[in-house]
Amino acid sequence: MIEDKNFRVSEYVSDKIGEEYQQWGKRDIIFITAPTGTGKSYFILHTFLKWIVKNNWKMLYLVNRKILKKQLEEELCEEVEDEIYQEFGMFGDFLERYITVSTYQSIENGLKGAKQQETIQFILGFACVVYDECHYFYSDSNFNTSTELSYLFLRKEFNNKLQIYISATPDKIRNNMDAYVVEEIESLAGRIPQNAFLKNGKNRIKNYKIKNGYDYIKFSVFAKIDDMTDTIIKNVCEEKQKWLIFVDNIELGKD
Repeated sequence: MIEDKNFRVSEYVSDKIGEEYQQWGKRDIIFITAPTGTGKSYFILHTFLKWIVKNNWKMLYLVNRKILKKQLEEELCEEVEDEIYQEFGMFGDFLERYITVSTYQSIENGLKGAKQQETIQFILGFACVVYDECHYFYSDSNFNTSTELSYLFLRKEFNNKLQIYISATPDKIRNNMDAYVVEEIESLAGRIPQNAFLKNGKNRIKNYKIKNGYDYIKFSVFAKIDDMTDTIIKNVCEEKQKWLIFVDNIELGKD
């Protein structure tokens, strides 16, 4: 991460959600849209996890990279464990009892291999799931053909449990979930009481969105390199501004 004195967090996830997480229940679908540095994982590990412990639930925390899994597990052991002890008097095996951090890829490998039934039983042991960096299902699909496998499996298995989607860019997965919920409503029409739609309908989805805090950045597009020369010279050389320039080929980058 590059520290920028101009960057300012307009709001943190914990502030945005407040105490509302205590009202989340089974079948609720939570979307937390927030950029880096706004406390997404902090909220889950230091606030929401305590609610999980209090209610004797077990949470599956899914991430897209092994290094992130390692970082979260270190934070749980080095910081969160002490907080849980101070508040609940629990120590030692609470990590195994209330939270498991795993990668999407491990779920996919289990579903494709000889341990399919073992993977299914593993999933059944959780009351809720956190999909961290949930754009993984789309962003990694170009080189990992198993992302759809894990997404469809997890969505089905957690359909009657609490699901939390976290990302700075969750639009595609959110649109997909909207369509899924609408389809479910239509399939239930005529088979359940009308007032049951309130619990089975679109209000299952709750959205929390944090502003990115980068509104000080100016964005410019130039059709030709000649068009940007004077602008760059003025801003970089005269006003001492910093520019990040994206180009579409190596030679243009050298120019």
